[in-house]
Amino acid sequence: MDNLLFTLNAILPLILPIVLGYVLRRIKLFGRVFLTYGNKLVFTVFIPVLIFNNLYMTNFSDINWKIAVFVFAASVGMFLIGWLQALPFKKYPTRRSVVHQSAFNSNYAVIGFSLSVMLAGQAAGTQASVAAAVIVPTVNLLAVIAFTMYGDGSGSRPTTKQVVLKIVTNPLIISVVISFIFMFIRWAIMQAGVDFTLSEDNFFAKTLDNLAAVAMPLALVVLGGQFSFGAAGHLWKEIAISSVSRLIILPVICIVVAYAVGMRSATEMAVIISVCATPVAVSSSPMAIQMGQDGELAGQLIVWTTLFSAVSLFLIIFTCSSIGIL
Repeated sequence: MDNLLFTLNAILPLILPIVLGYVLRRIKLFGRVFLTYGNKLVFTVFIPVLIFNNLYMTNFSDINWKIAVFVFAASVGMFLIGWLQALPFKKYPTRRSVVHQSAFNSNYAVIGFSLSVMLAGQAAGTQASVAAAVIVPTVNLLAVIAFTMYGDGSGSRPTTKQVVLKIVTNPLIISVVISFIFMFIRWAIMQAGVDFTLSEDNFFAKTLDNLAAVAMPLALVVLGGQFSFGAAGHLWKEIAISSVSRLIILPVICIVVAYAVGMRSATEMAVIISVCATPVAVSSSPMAIQMGQDGELAGQLIVWTTLFSAVSLFLIIFTCSSIGIL
């Protein structure tokens, strides 16, 4: 019962704002214009601020390279598996890109950190931050590649120059680069012997906290407003394949590989579960829409993987706890 309540406490804060957005749209409290500009605002302003806020306080000295290397390798491995699972949808390039990114683009930025701490206590907090410093830039870069490499459905493939241009101008990638510049400057100052730390009590940090707090609630409400149960009918194959892969197959593979290479502490397993077993990232829907991909399918995958993860996370957490690796 404790595991079930814990999992529901992690998932319901994601589901309820989606439900609210769905209801508000149905009672006509907002319309398509709000949803269009809301998507753009979330993608270009609030999620980049959230990413920067998650990363800029991280210190290079805190990095556990074992976890850092594993989550990076896991992300690349899931990217390759995502390419395979998207092969059946060659006729629909804008759907194919969304199915591809669903394999590796997890909701770590939203629930991964808190999930790690809930699973392994405050000791997991530092390593969860380290994982964020690796997983956020890696996954967002791979997502831009996946959303670009198949084209926009017009029949033409993007050139290498176009792919690179979309990567370097993507707001999420820009926020990651700025975050690492801040991290490097702080590290260089400290290497010079200056005791330089960032306080969380100044106006800059508080402003970032307030803006970052807007990102996920607004993204989820907008997502709920766009959601249509009728769409699940003609997209059921994409939803089924992506959900089973994202929530069951890939987490099991990652956990088994992690255990085989000696990552067996509760902290390490908590971070790995948070990276590999969480639902599809909320940011994938506004990103898909802004990059000309199938935003409807992206939204469906966020909603359904979030719903199904209440069960899958419970089973994974319960199993790992039962065999003593969590």
